[in-house]
Amino acid sequence: KFSVRWAGENDRNITEADVIERLTAGQAAMEEVTPLTLTDRLSQAMERFVHGENLAYPVVDLRGKLAGMLTLSHLREILLETDCWDWMVVADVLAGENESVCETTPLADSFDRMTDCGLEQLPVVAKENQKALGILDTRHARKIIQQEMIRLQTQI
Repeated sequence: KFSVRWAGENDRNITEADVIERLTAGQAAMEEVTPLTLTDRLSQAMERFVHGENLAYPVVDLRGKLAGMLTLSHLREILLETDCWDWMVVADVLAGENESVCETTPLADSFDRMTDCGLEQLPVVAKENQKALGILDTRHARKIIQQEMIRLQTQI
């Protein structure tokens, strides 16, 4: 033990679990995701899916408060019905579930909630007003975790 401490090698084994315990949902979320509104036409939503890289978008009401999340699975039934995209709005296809996670929630707890709900993405909301801040996506979060592990290991 003395030799390891003297050589400065103690506390150098940073694991993925260590990093997950340090991060919050807000730190690992995709913040650049602009939410859809309940009144956006489906053609606008489809454009976002086609030209963006996200598989889910938060949906907000007119006050900016989270109303739900739109995913490709919500759109599956009307993907081939392109004639209705211009007159249907996001609210017409939005499912009833309204799962979300607060920005200050520990990332480990957020992952547990996503697993329990069977979700790959979860909207992240502000603690004080429940406004949508972004999407916690498991693939994106894993990239953030890896980057943080590298950053912490280079600091030591």
